[in-house]
Amino acid sequence: MTLVDEGLERSIELLRRASTGAGFVASPAFDHYAAVWARDAAISCLGALVSGDDDLVDTSVRSFISMSGAQTPLGQVAAVIGPDGWDWVEAGVVDATAWYVILGGAILEATGDIEVIRPHWPRVRAGVQWLRHQDVTASGLISAAPGTDWMDSSLTRSGRTLNLNLLYYWAARSAARISAALGETAPIDPEDIGWRVDLLFWPSPGPGPERLFRGSGAPVPDVFPHGATVAAYREASERDRRHYVSHVIHAMFVESCDVLANLVAVCLGLPGTERGGLILDHLEEERTSHPHPTRTWTRPITDDSTSSMRILGVEEHLDPRWANPPHCYHNSGAWPFVGGFHVAALALSGRSDEATGLLERLAAANRVAADGEWGFHEWLHGETGEPDGAPDQTWNAGMYVLAHTAVREPDRVRGLFT
Repeated sequence: MTLVDEGLERSIELLRRASTGAGFVASPAFDHYAAVWARDAAISCLGALVSGDDDLVDTSVRSFISMSGAQTPLGQVAAVIGPDGWDWVEAGVVDATAWYVILGGAILEATGDIEVIRPHWPRVRAGVQWLRHQDVTASGLISAAPGTDWMDSSLTRSGRTLNLNLLYYWAARSAARISAALGETAPIDPEDIGWRVDLLFWPSPGPGPERLFRGSGAPVPDVFPHGATVAAYREASERDRRHYVSHVIHAMFVESCDVLANLVAVCLGLPGTERGGLILDHLEEERTSHPHPTRTWTRPITDDSTSSMRILGVEEHLDPRWANPPHCYHNSGAWPFVGGFHVAALALSGRSDEATGLLERLAAANRVAADGEWGFHEWLHGETGEPDGAPDQTWNAGMYVLAHTAVREPDRVRGLFT
């Protein structure tokens, strides 16, 4: 058996071990993660839904039902759904609600069974409405506090982030798919979000953020009394751009390359062929998948960064396991689940040879273990490749299955993103 095929077999085994009556737990080998973490579960489900295993598809549906039952009256979905209750983690959570809606669309795409989703449609619609209400700038894009997505430790993004707005776009697509199957009106036009994401996060010469406000339906003055964002956009548009900016906080365009977010953009097809190729080439030139797929940032965020992304005051109180020195954890550590998106982005872009080679290296990354083989560790050091974090991370397994499928049947995976 080849390493790639053994990786698939081991991934299916881990998904089965992580399967519970409530859905997929984040890790069956670590008490802190022995619960349904909404984002982890939804990402794990992407692979489970294309696995061809009916039991894993059923667990995906149970994960969705658990999220559906963990929703506030305002429509927000909890970060963690455990046997003793729900948790929003210390910073709060925004992405869980988007992942809940995305999962509903993925289940419909994979199974074709709208009856599974129908009873939950009011909650899906409420989730989209809650996301819409996170638009505090009237720009049609959502803003968030630090730590309200998967980077929920001491290295954070805030303001309008690429990651969350791509998930918002993807969730809007998913809701549109569900509403069409139900004969309902889509709660929001996904393409209206898509062009806004592309305009703000890929600064280009010509009309900039002014267009966002004039497209909002609200009266807007011809001359903005506060022009810092427009001036910053103009400056950012003069760069030789190879990737989307990470986030826009106040009037600062943070140029760091958020690798996962850029890969998700490529999978969604948002940047188009030319820009998508620039992104993938840039990630290869920066060797983001060396020694293992794939680092979270092309380069670590340093303490003197003007972006203030690493909050040292938070780190003082953190368990060292979740600290963010260079090349560790969220700060350019290598996360195999991110590597799964990397393989998928290459495969969906028609770069099959590169995707095949990276899939083999992703199998090797999941095999690395502190003790024994096939550790499926949470992350690996970005320079040395040493394994760290919790073992048996379920989303590593789910994204390996998705990546394996994308290399062999890209059209089967493409539907989950469109």
